[in-house]
Amino acid sequence: MRLARCLARGFSAAATPTARSFSFSGCGFLIPYHLGVAQGLQDAGYIQESSKFAGASGGAIAALSLAANASMSDIHEETKAMARLCHSHGTIWKLEERLRAIFHTKFGDLPVETLAQRLTIATEKMWPARVMVLTDDFHSTDDLCDALIASCYIPWYLARRGTSVFRGEYHVDGGLLTLVPDVPGYVKIVVLDQLFELGQKSANIWVEKQLKLSDKII
Repeated sequence: MRLARCLARGFSAAATPTARSFSFSGCGFLIPYHLGVAQGLQDAGYIQESSKFAGASGGAIAALSLAANASMSDIHEETKAMARLCHSHGTIWKLEERLRAIFHTKFGDLPVETLAQRLTIATEKMWPARVMVLTDDFHSTDDLCDALIASCYIPWYLARRGTSVFRGEYHVDGGLLTLVPDVPGYVKIVVLDQLFELGQKSANIWVEKQLKLSDKII
């Protein structure tokens, strides 16, 4: 009986994952990786109401999406639409305007007070010294949007300026100085760490399909 109770407790613990908090690295147009990770963590039960999120650059978009309880599939579709638009109309000096438009479409009605202490956005302040800034309290929706744009701001690429202005100060991409925000207790998710392995897995899947096709022909 004692053994049965121990096994039951072990099964219960395995079936109910403990809530964790996550910090997402900069990733550029590889944000679908972060969104896929986020969806997988949600499905596995590690993302709960008490979970917190941090991010830099594209990782800040993933962190915001999780903190706002947005659909990962919807955000993924937006990223694909953005990629198609960039492919047909170009990217340089156009991304800030597009990012702001998507932000206000998806998060314009979001009560920012619900994000207090749950979302941390990393930016790099440029003056008077380069320093990482972690912001986890937002004054308004526009303030949140400015933080997100600053976190994604690659100088002279998103717009015709060397920096983005956030709260009256000059900021740039939060992933340039430190790729992934270092927040104590948060699990770091770095897209570049897994690309090689993901490429291998994709190749293996393709090879297996070819072998199956060959077997059918034979």
